[in-house]
Amino acid sequence: PLVLLISSSIIISVWVLMIFWIDQLSIASLYGLFILLGIFASGIVSVGFAAAKELFPLQIAGTSTGITNLFPFAGGALFQPLIGLFLDHSDRLGIINPVEAYRISFLGFLAAAILALISALFLRETLSHQLSRRTPKAM
Repeated sequence: PLVLLISSSIIISVWVLMIFWIDQLSIASLYGLFILLGIFASGIVSVGFAAAKELFPLQIAGTSTGITNLFPFAGGALFQPLIGLFLDHSDRLGIINPVEAYRISFLGFLAAAILALISALFLRETLSHQLSRRTPKAM
């Protein structure tokens, strides 16, 4: 879970930067922040698949990774239309400034990142368990 905690913390930091200082960030710094989001969010996904395989018995490893595979797609399927709907209707909600509309829409991503960090706190570490199974015992 240490990798998940570090990755989630970095993602939260990036979203906080973009929410509170988006109007002061240059285009180059926004590119850099989105690159960081891509790197650390994809790291979380790969660690999640490994944890799903290691936390469940081998008999249901396929089922556990299959269910884990659902969540990145479900997140994209839910967040993209919701954020798009909010941005489309932000002028009707009294938000005239497009930067302010993006700032408010980013709050959903920040909430999801905080939820991921809280979830990572409840995971068991599987690396030491896997290493002890691979290390030959002294006779």
